[in-house]
Order: sequence, then C-alpha cells, then structure tokens
Amino acid sequence: MPVKYTIFNSVSDTMNDNFISVVKRLPKHEIELLKKKLSDKRQKIEIINYILEHNNVTNESIIEALYVDNPNAYYVLKHRLIDDLTSLKIDLGRNILIETREAIDNLRSLLYAEEYILLEKSLKTLSKKVQEYHLYSSNIEIQLCYYLLYYNNPNKREYYKKKVDAAQKDYSIFSFAELNFYHMVFQSLDIFYYNSKTLNDNLHSFLCSSESYYSKLKCEVTHFLWLSCKLTVLLSPANYLELNKNSLNHLFKELNELSELYEFPSVYFRYPNCEFAIECLFNRYYYLSGNTLLFKKSLGKLKEEAEIIKSYRMYENVYFYYLYISSSHYVNERQYKEISDFLKASINNDLFVNASDKIKFYYYYLLAISQIYSGEYSDAHSIVLKSREYRKVIEQNNSWILIENYAVSILIQLTYPNPINIENEINTFKRLLKNYDHKTESWSVFLKIVKNILKKSTPIRINKLLEDFNTLKQKENIAQLIDINYILKL
Repeated sequence: MPVKYTIFNSVSDTMNDNFISVVKRLPKHEIELLKKKLSDKRQKIEIINYILEHNNVTNESIIEALYVDNPNAYYVLKHRLIDDLTSLKIDLGRNILIETREAIDNLRSLLYAEEYILLEKSLKTLSKKVQEYHLYSSNIEIQLCYYLLYYNNPNKREYYKKKVDAAQKDYSIFSFAELNFYHMVFQSLDIFYYNSKTLNDNLHSFLCSSESYYSKLKCEVTHFLWLSCKLTVLLSPANYLELNKNSLNHLFKELNELSELYEFPSVYFRYPNCEFAIECLFNRYYYLSGNTLLFKKSLGKLKEEAEIIKSYRMYENVYFYYLYISSSHYVNERQYKEISDFLKASINNDLFVNASDKIKFYYYYLLAISQIYSGEYSDAHSIVLKSREYRKVIEQNNSWILIENYAVSILIQLTYPNPINIENEINTFKRLLKNYDHKTESWSVFLKIVKNILKKSTPIRINKLLEDFNTLKQKENIAQLIDINYILKL
C-alpha cells in the first residue's frame, strides 16, 4: 500500500539546501524587510520570489528557471544572499544589551586615540549599564579600560587590577550558571514522561549547582535561571507527588515570580521568546494539580504562541511538551479525529529541517500516533519504522519513547490478519525493557494482552487485562497517548 502521508519522504529533500528552507521559513514582515534591503538588487529578489512562489524548490530548479545559461552566477548570488539574510537576522536581533556590549568593545579606540576625557565619561555611563544589565563579560573590559587609563597611578592601578580579577571571577561563575541552565534544559526533556531515578538524581544535582550560582551572584538573571531549573524538575509527575500542600502553594508563587523576573530587560533581552516556555511550566502545574479549567485555558494560550517558537531548536523541548500534552488531552477526551488533525497541522517539513536528530525521533512518534487515530495504520507503521533511523541517538533517559515506539508497532501489527513480523518486534520489545530497566507492571500487563490476543483468548480475559493496563499506565505515567481499546477496536 502506498504511503499517503509522506512528510518523512520529503524531509531529506528539503534539507538538501538549508538556504532554500531558511527563505521558506521567513515571516511576512521579514520578507518585506529583506526585499527593501535588496531593492536595487533585481536578480537577488528574483531568486527570493521564485523560492517563495514555488513548491519543492531545489538549486537545480532555480538554475533551470533563471540561470540555465550561467549556473555559476546563481551560486555566487546565493552565497551573497546568505550574507544578506545573516545581516538581516542580526539586525532584527539587536537590543539594548547588544548595543551596550558593542559600545564597550569600542572603548579602546578612545584609549588608543588618547581621548581620555571622552573615555572616562563613556566608562562612567557604560559602567552603570553593565551593572543594570548584569553584563559580566563586558564588565571585564570596563575594569581593564579603567586599569589602563590609570596605569601610571599606583593606587588606582592596584585598585582596578583587583576589580579586573573580581570581574573575571564573576564572569566565570555566570558562565557556569548558564552552562548548568542549558544542560538542565536539554537533559530535563524526559523527566515529565519517564520516572527515571537516575535522571531525577542527576537533575537534582544540577539544581543544587544552580542554586549555588544564584547565591554567589544574586541578580535577576541568575535568579531566573535557578527558578527555571527548579520548576522544570519539580513540575514532573514523580517529584510533584512528593510535595506537601505548602510546597505546592510555594511552587505556584515561584511560577509567578519567574514570570515577573522575565520582565526585566536583563532577562528578556538575553533569553528571547521565553514566554512560551514559562507558560508551559504554568500548564504543567495546572495539569499535575488537576485544575482542568486553567489547564485548558493555558493550552489555548500555548496554541496562540506556538507558531512563534516552533522552528527554534532552542525551544524544541517545550514545543514537544505542547504537542504531547495537547495530544494526551485529546486522548483522554476521546477526541481522536482532533488529535490526528492537530498533530498533522503542527508537525511539518520546516519543523524537521531545524530539529535535532533526537527530537526528530520524538516527532515521528507523534506522527505515527496521528496516523493511528485517523485510521491509517499502514502509514503509521511506515513512520514508526522510518523513525528508527534515528535510534542511535536514543539514550537511557530517552528510552521511554523507544519502548513506546515498539509498543505502537506491535499494536498496529495486531490489527493485521497475518502479522508476520510481530514475534521479532515482541522479542526486541522485551530486550528493550530489560536493557533499559523498564520492568514495570504496566508493560508486563501489556505483554499479557498481546499474548492473549494472539492466542485468541476470551474477550472477558482480554478486557480484564485492558482494565488493569489502563489503571496502571496512569499510575506509572506511561503510554499516555496509546488507547489500546480504540486502536484494536475492542
């Protein structure tokens, strides 16, 4: 049977040229700005228009349409256009923090020109901005310029030498705080979906480090980083259940505090588009606390903001959370058509182009789920098999989704009149459970269901096992997108 939903066939073609995909992803206002920037460059605008107006564009199709007699001219213009796009993106990303850093980087030109009065005045002005925006790397340059300015004054020279050393120490602490934060961001993807003690212990260790960095540099930036890490870890099923009522109330206060911290220019200019990630944390709180009304309201807010961040690799973890939790909600509400339509609309080629290999595996899993709930089991199975090209990037922390990938494959094959390959899938599934230490009660019951269906056991026996599985999977937080009763039409 031919595959009807062919996103995985076209991804590699789209990735064939990143320049073309970048142009395709440009928002309307950026296209207008780019064309204005290139208003006197007719040939460049022709290339941009061709890419925007045609589907399945490649370098070859552009050459055939516009440069059949001189292919080299296209490649020259293409590389110049990449420079134009880079310049545009940098200009659009300019803010007060970047402008302050640039001004500080230019201070030495005043020093070398012996414009000491101007230098001293600039240093005084920029020092205030450095303190206001917590620009730790730039503070090193500020103090060094003071040191050079007063080098011939022994007392001041020694004073600013100490200031340079202190600035370097602060910058080192802040660098580790950021590194710790990003490590937490990328490592914590799976803590919401998989109750792993190893992962949880590791994240708590980094959380302690984050708090330590905040205690050393008490500013709104390190406070924001620490609270982000803390809330991400605690707002997961395993950790949330261990909190008492006072701790839960405090968590909500910290969520609001995090939102308020993001209003500081030193934070929101440094970490743009975090509104979506913060709303995801609120959404997790409402979900875990059982506040259905606010959970649904929050999902609506996330839906409105999703288009802004969906193509950013930096936010792929939170975007996946949005897709997953929305899908889980649809499954719980038994809105099967809605889950299929939602996922197909939310995961497109552009999303795959920018995604890391690990998150591609996650996206393929969701696409397989969308195909199952639209009744396209053969297409779903093709997607499951295609996703395994990325299996090599799956580690212990991500093993839950690999196991669910095989569980879905087994369920799909149970719908076939003659499931030829199912025994191999079952054996691999068992090995994965053992190798990744997923010997949960839920998956044991799942295997019993599969065994009884293959043996054609009585419906009473199978239904009893299904009831047990559905109860256990909620308790153990697994297979939240898998409705066996619906998939197998039981």
